[in-house]
Amino acid sequence: MSQSDVDVVLQVLGTVETRNIGRLAQLYHPGIEFHWQPGLPYGGAFHGPAAVAGMTARFARVWGPLQPDAECQRLHPQVLATDGMGRVIVQYLWQAVDQNGNRFQTDTLADYTVRDKKLARAKMYYFDLEGMLSFLRSAGSVLGVSDTRRE
Repeated sequence: MSQSDVDVVLQVLGTVETRNIGRLAQLYHPGIEFHWQPGLPYGGAFHGPAAVAGMTARFARVWGPLQPDAECQRLHPQVLATDGMGRVIVQYLWQAVDQNGNRFQTDTLADYTVRDKKLARAKMYYFDLEGMLSFLRSAGSVLGVSDTRRE
């Protein structure tokens, strides 16, 4: 296990938890790639800092209101595997609560690649994607968002 690769990934996840977007951008490799499951408001593939910045803004608009406190933002990451060549597999918990107090959580499997001590690739899989999409549709109506699909 390459501890430095694990450290980079855990630092990225810790920065996601604290919502430090400026620091997060510093942890990204210039060739950064994100891959999200289809159907999400930020779903699809994003390559390079400019595309990732737009994806991050969409992501924040969706989840900011639904993760109002540190406990909802906490991921509880567990490193499952690493190949010693930059790849780190992590499982974490994704949580949210809407304005009516309805809660949602799902385990998430993330496949990360670290290059040059920066996050170069991230591919996330929500275990309960269907439940998440249903929660987002319901929460979107509460938040005054009529359509939570990607812009």
